[in-house]
Formats: sequence, C-alpha cells, structure tokens
Amino acid sequence: MAHLERFENQNRRLWAKRNRFANEGPFEIEIIGESTISKYNRLKDVESVNEFNSKVQNWGSKVKFDLIESIGNLVKHDEYLSRSLKNNYYTDNKPYSSNWGEIDRIGFSFRPEGVFIHLGVGRGYHRNGGVTVRHSKQNTMGREPILWFNPVIHKHVQDLSRIVEEYSEDLVINFSRIYLAE
Repeated sequence: MAHLERFENQNRRLWAKRNRFANEGPFEIEIIGESTISKYNRLKDVESVNEFNSKVQNWGSKVKFDLIESIGNLVKHDEYLSRSLKNNYYTDNKPYSSNWGEIDRIGFSFRPEGVFIHLGVGRGYHRNGGVTVRHSKQNTMGREPILWFNPVIHKHVQDLSRIVEEYSEDLVINFSRIYLAE
C-alpha cells in the first residue's frame, strides 16, 4: 500500500510541475472498491467486467458528445477547445486496455483555455472571492463565466452511478476531482 501511495504522489507532483493548472485538475472520476479480495472476485467474471467497461466507455462517449455540444452552444470563439476534449480511462493506474481489468478512473482532458472560459478568467481578469474581476483599476466590469463543463457532468452523474451500482454494490464513486472549481 505504501508503494502505491508513493507512486500516486509522485505522479501528482510530476503532473503539477508540467501543468500550471495543478490546483484545477486532473478532471476525473474515481471508482473505488472496498478490498482487493472483492476486486479479485469481480475480475473472475470476465464477461461482466467487459460489459461494465463497455457501459462506462459508452457513458464517457455520451458525456464527451454533450460537452462538445455545450462548447458549441455556449463558447463564441471555439478554435481548439472542442477538438482537444478527450476521454481518459484507467485501470490500476495505467491507461485502460481492453484485456486488462476493470476501469477504475474516468477522466476528461482539454486545453487550459477550457478552465479560463469556465471560470471567466483570462488576460486581465482574475478570480477574487468567487467573482471574476478585471486587474485594471480603471475598468471594473467583470467577465462572465461560461459554465460549459460542470452542468454537463452533473447531468450525467446519476447514469454513471446506476452503471456502477448494477455492476457491484462494493464500489463507491469519488466525484470530488471532476468539477471545475468555481
């Protein structure tokens, strides 16, 4: 267990070094099991695991489609954001492969401008007490956040919960790292 914690902490530090939005991400949902014994028992039923993984991937594809649609409807100048949106699936801290276990993390990655747009910050604007304000003292008009990410994720949370519950009652979903901070 200590080795796993050290590995996760090392990966988070590396990610934080490479990404100037370390306090904002990664944007992922974690599916946590109670014990390795119950996971071992679940993995014995290969057909059930494959069905679960397929449903999770279909859920991720549906969410990605809705996120792209949300960007198209809400973001006026979308040059790269919708094209940069990707689903990430992991099993045992490795990128998911169809012949390797059950999916235990689902993530979404996109260009940093997606965070700026969602929070309403950018060149000359920053967040202060949950409100976007302009740096300049002469112009006090704020920029409005465009909530393209959180509402879409929130809309689909129950569907993922149902999928996980149908698969196993031993699993818990951690949604704490998926939402963009507001």
